[in-house]
Amino acid sequence: MIVDPKGKLVKVNEDGLAKIDGIPMFKIIERDNLFYVEFCDHDRMRSRCRGSRLVEIPLEILVEKVTMSMTTTKIKDENDPATSPTKPEELVK
Repeated sequence: MIVDPKGKLVKVNEDGLAKIDGIPMFKIIERDNLFYVEFCDHDRMRSRCRGSRLVEIPLEILVEKVTMSMTTTKIKDENDPATSPTKPEELVK
């Protein structure tokens, strides 16, 4: 696992294309003073139903949903005693 706490692996080109460790992930688009995250859906059936392979989500909504998700279901970190799974020896005590 690669941990990048300072975001050194994240690059955003002048055209808004965001790459993580060199892998194109999404594109940031500004329209009507709002920022959108655009990505390509490779599922042909969903793309056909939608009428486009490209999906745009307002960046503000994406951040809101991720933040809300993180506060309601805290991600387990084995190095954090508050969220690490209980060890079997602790169950015996």
